[in-house]
Amino acid sequence: MKEIRELTPAQDFQDGIAYCCIPVQKITEKGILESPEIITSEREHFPLSEEALLLKGFYIKRRANPLPRWSEKGIKSFLSGNPSPDIKEVFEGIRREYKTYLDLIDERFYSLLSIWALGTYFYRLFSVYPYIHLNGEIQSGKTKTLILTSLLSFNGELTFNSTPAYITRVIHNNHSTCCVDEAENLNSRNEGRKLLVSMYNAGYKKGVFTGKMEKEKGIWKPKLFEAYSPKIFASINGLSPALSSRSIPIPMVETSNKEIKNREIDINNPIFQEIRDNLYPLMLTQFKEIKETYHNLTDTEILGREWELWRPILALSKLIYKDEEKFYNEIRDLALKIISEKKEIRKEEIVPTFLISLKEMIEEYPAKDNFYPSSQIINFLKERDGVFGSINGKFLSLHLKKLALVDGNSFCKKIAGRVIRGYRLNPETISERLKAIGIR
Repeated sequence: MKEIRELTPAQDFQDGIAYCCIPVQKITEKGILESPEIITSEREHFPLSEEALLLKGFYIKRRANPLPRWSEKGIKSFLSGNPSPDIKEVFEGIRREYKTYLDLIDERFYSLLSIWALGTYFYRLFSVYPYIHLNGEIQSGKTKTLILTSLLSFNGELTFNSTPAYITRVIHNNHSTCCVDEAENLNSRNEGRKLLVSMYNAGYKKGVFTGKMEKEKGIWKPKLFEAYSPKIFASINGLSPALSSRSIPIPMVETSNKEIKNREIDINNPIFQEIRDNLYPLMLTQFKEIKETYHNLTDTEILGREWELWRPILALSKLIYKDEEKFYNEIRDLALKIISEKKEIRKEEIVPTFLISLKEMIEEYPAKDNFYPSSQIINFLKERDGVFGSINGKFLSLHLKKLALVDGNSFCKKIAGRVIRGYRLNPETISERLKAIGIR
């Protein structure tokens, strides 16, 4: 019996074949109907229908409905067998656009953004795809960077005023690159926002889903939504520790270059369509080499979470200039510099983040007598793993005493017939400590 496998139609790579979904409109007696099609690396195309998919050995649980990002002319050129574009030339075209509209403090940031945007067309080859965080004051070019990235990246979506329900679905169905402005608003206690934050926290890693209840034909049913997709955040303030640990930061400052500052992005400029028309064929022809490079890449200095984040970027940089080790070394040196800076920031963030996290835990999980088991506190803090990834009981005890949040050592309490070790935390004391360091 032939095996039937699930296909994620927006972007997928299976058994040495790449797949992507394109929107197609057909004129029928009932009017214009949306009729999406699948394009493959074998230069085949077929309708996104149950019958056509079964013939190919596939079924789908989600239906992609992306915007028309690949032009009809570009699709016909690919299907007719025209040669694939050169990855170096495509990369350089992307970098030219970033250099045209932005004034960044480090020349390597243009390359980093360009590699990242190009990599969104291959992100489902990787087990992790890093987030980007644009951090800077007003008029530092953050929003312009988001607009530009949305035009160049895979199914780019500007999410200025989009609802959590909409974002959840474009990530799940279209594998969209989310360009999120004013990321400070993610700290809202609104239930929808909390679900979105949960999805963002999980969505840098492949295979992670978030669940919610949905009504189908009058019956509430559980439904899982995939969280994995490329995401770029912009904010004046920092991100939460969890999001920060999943992100590569790019500092933004206001430019003194008046020409660049006043240069507006024309979203209808044909150059953006031209670049995308090169990126889709690149995705469908270069994925095998990129996958092989990614799996074979190793490093003895970049480790753990940071290696997860930088590995796709470094693999792509190795292929863009195959014969020039200098470019790869430049990007790797940038990685080491950013990683070192992040470590210094984390050291400074430990105390305020520790206090904020305890306050959030008490608010989310109010407990009788304010007693919290040590295991619950540790697990909650580990979710903020940008700072507390390796927290243990000794660390917890030391910091609770150091900040005078408890009177003595942990003590045991009988709960539901079990003896539990933990601490009694006073929310008023925690608030006082936060006020003392200027946080309310």
